[in-house]
Amino acid sequence: MSDSFPVVELFVDNVIKHIIAYPISHGKMFNFVAFKSQHDLEHTKFNGPWNGPADSAEFLGLFKHWEPEVQALLDVSLGAKCLAHEADQ
Repeated sequence: MSDSFPVVELFVDNVIKHIIAYPISHGKMFNFVAFKSQHDLEHTKFNGPWNGPADSAEFLGLFKHWEPEVQALLDVSLGAKCLAHEADQ
């Protein structure tokens, strides 16, 4: 990452995959959230666990063609977790 990385960066791919990144600890570290929306599953019952470990290869594969800044964030990430979110019915 360069020293000129913006305060908040939003990367969006077709409104399905998203990454939000921003510096924390006075710019010494970054927090980022990467996720994939599954709109085809809206209003369906979710029977799995709400959170848990994610398959790292699958996660990295979602963003393999994204900008170099995204690749730099992913290269130093500490791992992926899976979280399910149920929209209001």
